[in-house]
Amino acid sequence: MSTVIGNLLAIAFLTQTAYRSLTHQRDHAIALSAQLASQNHSLEQGKRDLRLILDHVPAGCCLA
Repeated sequence: MSTVIGNLLAIAFLTQTAYRSLTHQRDHAIALSAQLASQNHSLEQGKRDLRLILDHVPAGCCLA
């Protein structure tokens, strides 16, 4: 009987440890995903701004 209880306690401990680890990794992945989405948005905005500038600058003004 005590072996069964010991095994159950060990399994419970390992399950709790695995759950905490996976939760931490998930939260970290979500934070990284949000950071990458923000960087991607900034990059896209920069590309749009550059495209607007290039579309409105006459080609002859760049020749020296």
